[in-house]
Amino acid sequence: MPDLLKELFTTYWSQTIILLGCLGYLLKRAFDLRSKKIELKYSLFEQNRIDLIMKFLTAYLELEEEYKLIPEGRFKITEMNAATFDSMYLKKNANLYSSYFYLKLFLDPLELSRYSDLVSEMRIISTEIKNAYVKLESEEELKVENDLKEFIVKNIGANNGNMKVIGELFRKYSNKSYSIKM
Repeated sequence: MPDLLKELFTTYWSQTIILLGCLGYLLKRAFDLRSKKIELKYSLFEQNRIDLIMKFLTAYLELEEEYKLIPEGRFKITEMNAATFDSMYLKKNANLYSSYFYLKLFLDPLELSRYSDLVSEMRIISTEIKNAYVKLESEEELKVENDLKEFIVKNIGANNGNMKVIGELFRKYSNKSYSIKM
């Protein structure tokens, strides 16, 4: 056997080098294709993640701007009924909740907790507005409206701290590598 290898390398050295070169090239191509596939999966995952975060933040900011109209006095709770209010905000609430649901697919629990806080605060504000309509029947309009304005300002202010942390988490997790299996 050693004589056979010796003869193979000495007599057919050029063909052996070409054969080994071809084999090396095929192995390199196989590894390149595999790494390219992993890179494409990762970039697609990361792009979807960023798109969903942006969709969530857009939905959140739209709803927040609508809720800010109440304390600013441009929207008076006494001027419309609860059904009209629901129809105005139902689509924006649905956008926020659906974008949050999709975020659950792409974010880890630590990162998702801040988004969950934002959603629950918006839900609390919405519930408080609905409760204000019930209170209007038994309490003075000005008191109910002022209490509601104060509640909204306090809760939206608390959400600003969450938004800052979300920005920090976004930057931190944007540099994180994810394990993507083939």
